Amino acid sequence: MQEVSRSVSIAAPYDLLGTMAALADGPRDPTWNLSTSGDAARAVRAQWTPEGPVTASLLQDLPTAEGFPVVVEGTFTGPGSVWLAERMEWLVGARDDPTVPNAGIHPAVGDALAATRALRIPRSLSVLDVIAPTVLGQRVTKEEAQRSFAELVRLHGHAAPGSDEVRLGPGAARLLALGDADWHAMGVDRSRAAAVRTLVRHTAALERAGALLEPTAPDVSVTARFRHAAETLTGIGEWTSTTLATVLLGDPDVVILGDLHMPNGICWALASEPRGDDSRAAELLEPFRPERGRVVRALKVTGRAAAPRRGPRYDPLPLRDM
Repeated sequence: MQEVSRSVSIAAPYDLLGTMAALADGPRDPTWNLSTSGDAARAVRAQWTPEGPVTASLLQDLPTAEGFPVVVEGTFTGPGSVWLAERMEWLVGARDDPTVPNAGIHPAVGDALAATRALRIPRSLSVLDVIAPTVLGQRVTKEEAQRSFAELVRLHGHAAPGSDEVRLGPGAARLLALGDADWHAMGVDRSRAAAVRTLVRHTAALERAGALLEPTAPDVSVTARFRHAAETLTGIGEWTSTTLATVLLGDPDVVILGDLHMPNGICWALASEPRGDDSRAAELLEPFRPERGRVVRALKVTGRAAAPRRGPRYDPLPLRDM
């Protein structure tokens, strides 16, 4: 089986596990394994590429001596190993600059960015791998969506090349072959199943729109083109398009729109307002353009975007039981 090794240097500080966790669908994502062993952090991922499947094993020694760059060692196994190894810098966020020049204009933002300065913005590089976990998050709780995706990979995924630590998600042909009854058994309604199939059929168009096969520095025009390509498809709105963009394009300015909780969190963190909408959140985030997405992530990771709750927590009835 083909295997390729590469290493990249990244300016310290750098947190491999925190950075790569942004691409995983929660801690139960079967396509990822994030762990620490001794003085090393390790991230293993199974994914699809235009050349076929690949398992990426990424290793960061801990700690790194002050003043020295962090070195991430990568081993790539499978038919897509060369393709992904050549794009390793984008995958691990080595091309990302975490500097936000105007961070100090709000103390909460400055503190949150300082606390998360070891996090970079990585890029998934694979539309196919993020379609299902993104769409399954439409209109349901995060826990429901993550449970359905884990079951999808368990039931319909594949063995990862050269690894039993992770599992490869289902390929395009398998996703298109699943019927509504198959999705219902995993707790997924007909509209979300249809949206998955629609995006899978248009994977190539989305790759072209987002310049994903030969990635370059984030660009506002590329982000706009990608979002337009996604939102013209049936069943795809701004929440799905911006969620896809956050994990695929590496654009630090992308903010997820149409989200139930994000506006409240931003309004609370930046203006002590317990409730808000996308318009008010955009107004408060405007001074941080073109790093608004990075600011949102920092506020969320540090807990500053946790707005006060009203009423009891939603307890969903599993769709599969209906």
